[in-house]
Amino acid sequence: MQLNYQNLLAEFICMFPSLKDEVNEVIDWAGQLNHVIFGQVFNPYVKKILLNGKPKKDKSSVIHFLESMATSDDSEVVSVLITTVLEELLDNPDEFKKMESQFLEKTASYLPPLKKFFEYDERKAK
Repeated sequence: MQLNYQNLLAEFICMFPSLKDEVNEVIDWAGQLNHVIFGQVFNPYVKKILLNGKPKKDKSSVIHFLESMATSDDSEVVSVLITTVLEELLDNPDEFKKMESQFLEKTASYLPPLKKFFEYDERKAK
């Protein structure tokens, strides 16, 4: 799947149909703003799946969707990934440490500059 900003939400719902109602709730109060929707709906889901690791199918879907965002030619999709998803995941060093090793190559490539910018210190993570 080649993601662009116009199809990002549709592809997201296609990949994660169980989140459609939550997406619609956010759209009702915030409009169809991808950054808000991903922050309110996808981020909690990413944390839940990657921290619990179950079911494996869901974990694989999350990891590959993140990688699809990372490899998109559309800079707006990459912006959603970096500034809305990855940046928020860095907020909790303990959780982030558990999730970081699960990211695929392109997704992981965005982490060093983010860590530096936000002064992420792995030593503070348990």
